[in-house]
Amino acid sequence: MLRPHPLKGGRKGEIAIDILGKTHPWRIVFKFNSGKFLDVKIENYH
Repeated sequence: MLRPHPLKGGRKGEIAIDILGKTHPWRIVFKFNSGKFLDVKIENYH
């Protein structure tokens, strides 16, 4: 199940979806504005 959640602090305005990997936790991070996905990235967050 995908659970988008807003980020806080200096990343306010970005939304993340966690991807559980076997060796590293990853997430897709993006901004959403006027029906468009912006600044989409996949990052290792630990």
